[in-house]
Amino acid sequence: NHRSMPSTSNNKMTAAIEVIDDFESSNKIYSDYGHYNDLAIDNQENLSTTSESFDVAEGTTILCVVENSKAPVACRSFEEKITHGTVSIRISVPGFRIICKRGEQLVEYKVKLRIQDKEFVAWRQYEHFQTLAEAFSIFNSIQHPKDQGLMKILSAWKEVVNNRPWFPTSLKMSFLLKELKLLEIFLEIALFEIPHFNLFEEFVC
Repeated sequence: NHRSMPSTSNNKMTAAIEVIDDFESSNKIYSDYGHYNDLAIDNQENLSTTSESFDVAEGTTILCVVENSKAPVACRSFEEKITHGTVSIRISVPGFRIICKRGEQLVEYKVKLRIQDKEFVAWRQYEHFQTLAEAFSIFNSIQHPKDQGLMKILSAWKEVVNNRPWFPTSLKMSFLLKELKLLEIFLEIALFEIPHFNLFEEFVC
């Protein structure tokens, strides 16, 4: 079943997209700007599309948003050396969106970070994750050479890189959903292996 969602014309730009009510009966997500093929993932019933408004930069249009209502959340507590207390951290990647910016279609992943009782949400592209991975690599080579935990993080990132096609980024749903899962794993491993959460703060906040 499909139903059209109208566009809005204000500071929060929203594209008119087709919302799919029943993922079992369709393997495509359509929008006014084209279609996204090959939707395939376990537990498809947890996925949903939305036309919800988000703040975006001027000249940017949201074409499609896909979110997983049951996305895994990684949790860890860090010891604070100054206060001798603990800081609770939760991080997840519950979905992604396809945007059009200056005529180019781009993918942004939704990252949710909770530090104690404060929650931050950011939309990050592949290049942002790449910068984070490079920061872990530098941290590993300078401060903790051959640290096994940090090597696990870099190994998880390598899986993300190896999954990418040689040609320009694919907008096939099967690719996007797999990359979403790999990014979840990358951040989860990073959360459990890093000695401090400051890199996550810089990444999201």
